[in-house]
Amino acid sequence: MISLAVSAQSISVSGFVKDAETGEPLPFLAVRFTGTTIGTQTNDNGEFSLSNNLGIRTITLSSLGYKDKTLIIDGDTISDLIILMESTEFQLNEVIIRNSKEHYTKRDNPAVEFMRETIARKNNNRIEAKPYYQSELYEKFSLHLDKFNPDSKLFTKNIFLKNAVDSSEVNGHVVLTLSMKETLADIFYRKTPHLQKEIVKAKHEEGILSDFDESVNDNLQELLREINLYDNTIDLMFNSFVSPLSSVLAFATYKYYIEDTVTVDNIQCLKMFFSPFNKQSIGFNGRLFITLDGKYSLKKAELHIPNQINLNFAKDLTVIQNFTQLADSVWALAEEDLSVNLYLFSGIPELLLHRIRSLRNYSFDNYDNAFYSSLENTIEDDEKAVKKSADYWTENRHIPLREKEETGLKKMIGELRQHPLYKTVIRTSDFFSSGYFVVGGNRETSKFNIGPLTSLVSPNEIEGLHLRLGGTTTANLSNRLFAGGYLAYGVYDQKLKYNGTLTYSFRKKKFHENEFPRDNISLMYEYDLYSAGATFLDNKDNFLAAWKIGAPVTKMSYLRRGILTYEKDLNFHLNTKMWFKRQIDEPTGTLKYQLNSNGAITDLPTLLTFEGGVQVNYTIGGRPYNDRNPQMNLSKKATELSLSHYAGFKNVLGGEYNYQHTEFSVKKRLQMTAFGYIDTRLKAGKVWTKTPFPLLIIPNAFQSIIIQPDAFQIMNNLEFVTDQYVSLNTEYHLNGLLFNRIPVFNLLKLREVVSFNGIYGTLTDRNNPQTTDGLFLLPNGTKPLGNTPYMEVGVGIENIFKVFRIDYLRRWNYIDANSAKWGFRASFVFSF
Repeated sequence: MISLAVSAQSISVSGFVKDAETGEPLPFLAVRFTGTTIGTQTNDNGEFSLSNNLGIRTITLSSLGYKDKTLIIDGDTISDLIILMESTEFQLNEVIIRNSKEHYTKRDNPAVEFMRETIARKNNNRIEAKPYYQSELYEKFSLHLDKFNPDSKLFTKNIFLKNAVDSSEVNGHVVLTLSMKETLADIFYRKTPHLQKEIVKAKHEEGILSDFDESVNDNLQELLREINLYDNTIDLMFNSFVSPLSSVLAFATYKYYIEDTVTVDNIQCLKMFFSPFNKQSIGFNGRLFITLDGKYSLKKAELHIPNQINLNFAKDLTVIQNFTQLADSVWALAEEDLSVNLYLFSGIPELLLHRIRSLRNYSFDNYDNAFYSSLENTIEDDEKAVKKSADYWTENRHIPLREKEETGLKKMIGELRQHPLYKTVIRTSDFFSSGYFVVGGNRETSKFNIGPLTSLVSPNEIEGLHLRLGGTTTANLSNRLFAGGYLAYGVYDQKLKYNGTLTYSFRKKKFHENEFPRDNISLMYEYDLYSAGATFLDNKDNFLAAWKIGAPVTKMSYLRRGILTYEKDLNFHLNTKMWFKRQIDEPTGTLKYQLNSNGAITDLPTLLTFEGGVQVNYTIGGRPYNDRNPQMNLSKKATELSLSHYAGFKNVLGGEYNYQHTEFSVKKRLQMTAFGYIDTRLKAGKVWTKTPFPLLIIPNAFQSIIIQPDAFQIMNNLEFVTDQYVSLNTEYHLNGLLFNRIPVFNLLKLREVVSFNGIYGTLTDRNNPQTTDGLFLLPNGTKPLGNTPYMEVGVGIENIFKVFRIDYLRRWNYIDANSAKWGFRASFVFSF
């Protein structure tokens, strides 16, 4: 390791590396200051930039297939240097391979034939072919400020930052390490029935990430997920890449070239280069090292993203994997090195994310089913995992920490936390990630948070402006008992609204009550104004969602309700919820409850119900997300199933009706890699009893300017009512499939999206007030769904300025004088 001396002479060099014969740029060629570990690789266009504070003026360039070259830098700063590399020739099976540009063809291409053989044998070579395996996993995740300038005016008074600078093991740049987290875990795998479980034995974390909301940590971890090249797709950066070993799309996505025969760890391998046909599509450049023993096993892989890729806020993504041959000849992943630079805008400081994974101690023991069944329900013991000594880590971590990580990070962060600017940054980040303002110090000390601040002011037709202020206690006050709620006031109706919630967790929490796993019982009492049929929204008072367009939303209700809820996460996949609710519904605005009894119409001031319900949520292929809001799933490929049933009880705590209602939904993202992805939600429901219309099924109409994927955007509020239905909400995100091939559009990196929302349902005679006595009359403008499904379609452009989406939506049917035919909707979406 080279120790950086910040006062030493600074030398920087940048330029382009090209093939001396063809003039073609050379990507992924190693450039290094001679005799040091400070180095980098050329990018997709053959560009590189390198600097050191050691005064070293000699660089060395090297790549298999080219002669090494050493140059002396004459001056302190050299830019736009053009370096020509001389190629060599190789012979393999009587086929001459030259580094020259030629027309690519798959037919009679030895590289393609070799890759066909490799892909055909991949299921035999992957360790998942074994019925069982176990291993020990060491993982280190670190966050750095890349190309850190310790002499910047911003840091001149903070000498502790200068003392913490280091050289990056990824690119050789001067970096400031901001955070480091390491874990040690046992991995258990069973092929049939499939189970893969990670039991964390030890955790150690230092740095700024522990100061941020947990959703920030979750998102950063999800960006750099573990990958399996033998799978058809690779999930990184919340995108799905085509694997170069895909059985489905490999040869439609990538071009393959034979570069050389090389020896890797005494294993004879064929070195293959691959790159995507369209460099703006979601794919990799890279190299594969495949054994020449006739088994076509993967020994090593190097993956990079092209510079032109239609990917936001990220560059220089690199994945390096090394495989080892185990005793029974099967190959298994031994090490994985993954890094990426994140940025918001060009020219501002970049964050370097770096994750190292090391797997050792593989075994193939066959445990009984009871052992694996217990694993499925095992949750890591956080307290035991974090209480490991320094000696334990020294003895058990697979890869030693760098000196600045082990000795300097904790001290530097301790001093940084005292800086007023740092405290402001943490609080601002907490607000944008969670919507809550941390009161009193930081997450380590705060006992109360104010929020969500996005709901301070929102408009509606009844109140004019709805003013609201709320908050919640944190685990720093009590790690089991939480209190929260809000006060709200309507300017027009001059009524005070409120919500109060008490939650007791049977498990200790670190900060808030919704942390996984949940085992909570809560009591909520509320009085507030709701739009009919809009209770599906997590936060009805969100400022942007509350701005309505189209027909005025005047059919509303004051709801006074108390809800007792018990919720438990049984494991990573299964969540259950049970509740009892007593509710008084008082219609207001243009909404009236009118009972038709033998032709006599009676106006009812309220509707009182008492119900009990149960809901079961099952997620296939997901993992929890520790957000304050109800549990979300960061694994976009997960399948989410939900089944709920609730019943009303007449004459129990004043309940006026018996009713039975069942709902079922499936939510799934279908990844199509280079062809984008489709988000789909299929729902069905049925009311089994004679029930007044406020307790029937009211489709999720959403008249906001903001796009809500699981709702009907052009439908009016309370326009339809039904007692049995099936609905489909789907969006096809093409990820630039068309625009990437159109000039100008491809430079703007715009992306296409197509949507469809439809619902088919009927109102049976049992619940139709036109055919059955003793029911509420339907309000003016409300009608049953007919024999034709309601449908609306949309086309849109997303990734406008990287964060903006706009859709044109058109209503397909049920068009009359009171309904809009079309409309524009928009949203802000931060996506990679």
